[in-house]
Amino acid sequence: MALETEAGRQPSDAGDDNAEDQRKEFLGVPKIPNWVLESLAMTVTLKPDLEEELTARAQAEGLTTEEFVNRELEKIVAAQPQSSKLSPQERARLLLEWTEQHGYDGPPLSDYAESRDSVYKEREDAQL
Repeated sequence: MALETEAGRQPSDAGDDNAEDQRKEFLGVPKIPNWVLESLAMTVTLKPDLEEELTARAQAEGLTTEEFVNRELEKIVAAQPQSSKLSPQERARLLLEWTEQHGYDGPPLSDYAESRDSVYKEREDAQL
């Protein structure tokens, strides 16, 4: 079975730019109107046994298979950690902000502390 879903929504005020849209544009994230994202269709080919299971569960809840699958997929997407929903540019920006919050006020390390000898001394001593 192939499931096809389509929201079929028309464009709404696509010209309304809010601060989030402006921030994404500044970071190089292309702006895609919501109506485009909501009206995309997807075809999924299911194994016969999976199709039967989904159909049975949908009927038990009084839903069509499409409604049931859409609802379950929305639950999965909503349960994702927020960090996985961020674009690479947004993750990079958050990392930079995080590093700026942590000071590095301290004495500089000595040449020995940064040398290979200081890092691997115990391992090399154990091998001898």
